[in-house]
Amino acid sequence: MQVFVRKADLSQQTVPVVAGLPDAPVIDRNAYGTDTTVISLPAGSVVNQSGAPVLVANWRNNADMITREEAYRRIIESFSEFMQRNAGLVMTNNILAYGADHTTWPPEEQTRYTTWQSGLDYIQQVRTRSDQLEAALPVDPTDDVNWPARIPPVYI
Repeated sequence: MQVFVRKADLSQQTVPVVAGLPDAPVIDRNAYGTDTTVISLPAGSVVNQSGAPVLVANWRNNADMITREEAYRRIIESFSEFMQRNAGLVMTNNILAYGADHTTWPPEEQTRYTTWQSGLDYIQQVRTRSDQLEAALPVDPTDDVNWPARIPPVYI
Protein backbone atom coordinates (compact mmCIF):
# COMPACT_ATOMS: atom_id res chain seq x y z
CA MET A 1 0.00 0.00 0.00
CA GLN A 2 1.03 3.61 -0.56
CA VAL A 3 1.18 5.37 2.80
CA PHE A 4 1.44 9.14 2.97
CA VAL A 5 3.05 10.56 6.09
CA ARG A 6 4.52 13.91 7.07
CA LYS A 7 8.27 13.96 6.54
CA ALA A 8 8.79 15.61 9.92
CA ASP A 9 7.02 12.70 11.65
CA LEU A 10 9.37 10.00 10.36
CA SER A 11 11.76 10.44 13.29
CA GLN A 12 8.96 9.93 15.83
CA GLN A 13 8.27 6.67 17.65
CA THR A 14 4.66 6.77 16.43
CA VAL A 15 4.20 7.96 12.85
CA PRO A 16 0.73 9.34 12.08
CA VAL A 17 -0.67 8.44 8.64
CA VAL A 18 -2.13 11.14 6.40
CA ALA A 19 -3.53 8.65 3.87
CA GLY A 20 -3.24 5.01 2.91
CA LEU A 21 -4.00 4.00 -0.67
CA PRO A 22 -3.76 0.84 -2.80
CA ASP A 23 -0.50 0.09 -4.63
CA ALA A 24 -1.92 0.96 -8.02
CA PRO A 25 -2.09 3.36 -9.60
CA VAL A 26 1.09 5.04 -8.37
CA ILE A 27 0.02 8.32 -6.76
CA ASP A 28 2.09 11.47 -7.26
CA ARG A 29 4.46 11.90 -4.34
CA ASN A 30 3.16 15.44 -3.70
CA ALA A 31 -0.54 14.50 -3.80
CA TYR A 32 -0.92 15.42 -0.13
CA GLY A 33 1.48 18.37 -0.16
CA THR A 34 5.20 18.88 -0.26
CA ASP A 35 5.52 18.34 3.50
CA THR A 36 4.42 14.72 3.08
CA THR A 37 6.06 11.72 1.50
CA VAL A 38 4.83 8.36 0.31
CA ILE A 39 6.20 5.08 1.57
CA SER A 40 5.21 1.71 0.15
CA LEU A 41 4.47 -0.86 2.82
CA PRO A 42 2.72 -4.23 3.05
CA ALA A 43 -0.98 -4.34 3.82
CA GLY A 44 -1.53 -4.23 7.56
CA SER A 45 1.19 -1.65 8.15
CA VAL A 46 -1.34 0.93 9.31
CA VAL A 47 -3.22 0.47 12.57
CA ASN A 48 -5.59 2.61 14.58
CA GLN A 49 -4.21 4.12 17.74
CA SER A 50 -6.65 6.16 19.81
CA GLY A 51 -8.87 6.41 16.74
CA ALA A 52 -6.15 7.75 14.42
CA PRO A 53 -4.21 5.81 11.77
CA VAL A 54 -0.50 5.28 12.49
CA LEU A 55 2.28 3.10 11.10
CA VAL A 56 2.93 -0.16 12.93
CA ALA A 57 5.91 0.07 15.27
CA ASN A 58 8.09 -2.21 13.13
CA TRP A 59 7.38 -0.58 9.75
CA ARG A 60 11.12 -0.07 9.15
CA ASN A 61 11.56 -3.86 9.04
CA ASN A 62 10.28 -3.61 5.47
CA ALA A 63 13.40 -1.82 4.21
CA ASP A 64 13.57 -3.99 1.09
CA MET A 65 10.04 -3.07 0.00
CA ILE A 66 10.41 0.58 1.03
CA THR A 67 13.62 1.14 -0.92
CA ARG A 68 12.66 -0.93 -3.96
CA GLU A 69 9.31 0.83 -4.35
CA GLU A 70 10.96 4.24 -3.88
CA ALA A 71 13.51 3.26 -6.53
CA TYR A 72 10.68 2.23 -8.87
CA ARG A 73 8.85 5.51 -8.26
CA ARG A 74 12.00 7.53 -8.99
CA ILE A 75 12.79 5.55 -12.13
CA ILE A 76 9.34 5.91 -13.66
CA GLU A 77 9.28 9.62 -12.85
CA SER A 78 12.35 10.09 -15.05
CA PHE A 79 12.17 7.21 -17.53
CA SER A 80 8.62 5.89 -17.71
CA GLU A 81 7.92 2.29 -18.56
CA PHE A 82 6.34 3.12 -21.91
CA MET A 83 9.29 5.35 -22.82
CA GLN A 84 11.70 2.54 -21.89
CA ARG A 85 9.81 0.22 -24.24
CA ASN A 86 9.76 2.84 -27.00
CA ALA A 87 13.48 3.44 -26.58
CA GLY A 88 14.21 -0.28 -26.76
CA LEU A 89 12.27 -0.52 -30.02
CA VAL A 90 14.05 2.52 -31.48
CA MET A 91 17.47 1.14 -30.52
CA THR A 92 16.64 -2.29 -31.97
CA ASN A 93 15.47 -0.69 -35.22
CA ASN A 94 18.64 1.40 -35.36
CA ILE A 95 20.83 -1.66 -34.86
CA LEU A 96 19.01 -3.43 -37.66
CA ALA A 97 19.18 -0.40 -39.96
CA TYR A 98 22.66 0.99 -39.17
CA GLY A 99 24.57 -1.75 -37.33
CA ALA A 100 25.62 -2.26 -33.71
CA ASP A 101 28.16 0.58 -33.63
CA HIS A 102 26.04 3.57 -32.57
CA THR A 103 28.83 5.98 -33.53
CA THR A 104 28.04 5.26 -37.18
CA TRP A 105 24.35 6.06 -36.85
CA PRO A 106 22.89 9.31 -38.24
CA PRO A 107 23.39 12.28 -35.87
CA GLU A 108 19.76 12.40 -34.67
CA GLU A 109 19.90 8.69 -33.82
CA GLN A 110 23.20 9.16 -31.98
CA THR A 111 21.46 11.83 -29.90
CA ARG A 112 18.64 9.40 -29.14
CA TYR A 113 21.20 6.79 -28.16
CA THR A 114 22.89 9.20 -25.75
CA THR A 115 19.53 10.09 -24.21
CA TRP A 116 18.62 6.41 -23.87
CA GLN A 117 21.98 5.63 -22.29
CA SER A 118 21.55 8.44 -19.74
CA GLY A 119 18.22 6.86 -18.75
CA LEU A 120 19.79 3.42 -18.42
CA ASP A 121 22.67 4.85 -16.36
CA TYR A 122 20.17 6.55 -14.04
CA ILE A 123 18.22 3.31 -13.59
CA GLN A 124 21.42 1.50 -12.62
CA GLN A 125 22.44 4.23 -10.17
CA VAL A 126 19.02 4.16 -8.50
CA ARG A 127 19.01 0.36 -8.26
CA THR A 128 22.49 0.34 -6.74
CA ARG A 129 21.50 2.97 -4.19
CA SER A 130 18.32 1.08 -3.36
CA ASP A 131 20.37 -2.00 -2.51
CA GLN A 132 22.62 0.09 -0.25
CA LEU A 133 19.68 1.73 1.54
CA GLU A 134 18.10 -1.64 2.33
CA ALA A 135 21.01 -2.36 4.64
CA ALA A 136 20.84 1.00 6.44
CA LEU A 137 17.42 2.61 6.11
CA PRO A 138 17.70 6.36 6.75
CA VAL A 139 15.14 8.30 8.81
CA ASP A 140 13.45 9.47 5.60
CA PRO A 141 14.12 6.85 2.93
CA THR A 142 12.42 9.05 0.34
CA ASP A 143 14.57 12.15 0.88
CA ASP A 144 16.43 13.23 -2.25
CA VAL A 145 19.72 13.45 -0.31
CA ASN A 146 19.69 9.65 -0.06
CA TRP A 147 19.36 9.07 -3.80
CA PRO A 148 21.20 9.88 -7.04
CA ALA A 149 20.32 13.27 -8.50
CA ARG A 150 17.16 13.06 -10.55
CA ILE A 151 17.46 13.40 -14.30
CA PRO A 152 14.99 15.24 -16.50
CA PRO A 153 12.31 12.97 -17.98
CA VAL A 154 13.66 10.91 -20.87
CA TYR A 155 11.73 11.27 -24.13
CA ILE A 156 12.71 9.19 -27.13
